[in-house]
Amino acid sequence: MDIKEMLNDAVMVDAEIPLSKVISAMGSSGKREIIITKNGEFVGIVDAKDILIKNIGNPDKLKIENLTRKVNIGDIERTVEELAGMMLSGDFSEMPFIVDNKIKTLSKTSLISLLDKNIFEKKKAKNVMSTPYFVSSDDNLTNVKKLLLDLNVSKTPVVDDDNRVVGTVDSLNLLNTIIKKQRADGPIAEKTGIENINVEAFMDKDITVVHEDESLERIAELLSGKRTSCILVEKNSILTGIITPKDILKLVGKPSGGGFISLSGYKPEDSIEYDHIKETAKKTLERLEKMVDITYAVMHIEKHSKGAVKSIYTVSTRMGTNMGLFVADDTDWDVSLCVKNSMEKILSSVEKEKDKRRTLRRK
Repeated sequence: MDIKEMLNDAVMVDAEIPLSKVISAMGSSGKREIIITKNGEFVGIVDAKDILIKNIGNPDKLKIENLTRKVNIGDIERTVEELAGMMLSGDFSEMPFIVDNKIKTLSKTSLISLLDKNIFEKKKAKNVMSTPYFVSSDDNLTNVKKLLLDLNVSKTPVVDDDNRVVGTVDSLNLLNTIIKKQRADGPIAEKTGIENINVEAFMDKDITVVHEDESLERIAELLSGKRTSCILVEKNSILTGIITPKDILKLVGKPSGGGFISLSGYKPEDSIEYDHIKETAKKTLERLEKMVDITYAVMHIEKHSKGAVKSIYTVSTRMGTNMGLFVADDTDWDVSLCVKNSMEKILSSVEKEKDKRRTLRRK
């Protein structure tokens, strides 16, 4: 079975349509990522997390083009290992391809089915599972949203008072819940009613749970069979880990180096300007990579122009590392300078944290 046979028809929307219709397309397809086109041409993707970051007031008035994120187009001539590395670097669940002038997508779960089964030999769930960040069943929507955005994850388990798994919540059902609340109560809902929505009201109770000693081959079959997008791991009925397609793909692919950062929220008309923004962020990111292990780096750019002769920009940057989460914001008239300042703030925070840890070790 080759790459081409695993491609699926893409779920696409036009860049000119309002955000509300994009969210509806996500809900009906069950996909948290949607392909964005303009005049029939591929533009990029939009992720439910990108929308959550924006804090949308009225989804009927905002065009999705403003939230579109550029990603690399896949190549069917690439090896499975190369594609795995690209998907890990790109921080997306489905990679776009253009085959026979048609836009197709390859999901991480489909790519798993192409892996050599020898890599699973003698491996168990406990060998690849990630630390489970989770929320309580009596937690509220505001806290869940903050957790997903701060950790840059799309799904998290929900546990009861005895630390037993009772469900999962992801960025898509979180987004759908917020939009439904806004439509019922108006734009003010985000400020007045969201924090009162309990997790149990929108969590997914259909979960797949395995023991720590379950074979990795069986887990890969569950994921590639598309019956689930994550596997929860338990020992003695207590949650101990979580396995997503990303954890499996890490066995064969490595994120490509060179300072990758996921950029959302701003689409300049001039591609040269966009490349300059990416290059500005990349230079600082490469310096940071020499100081810490970076698990992800995301940047959201918001353009403000109401009541002003000249547009002003706000850049919000989040970077997950082996030393913890680093966050920085900056606002300026010059978007490139704004990006640079935001990254420099992250760099400064990392340097201070390293100095702090060195001092503690001496003591």
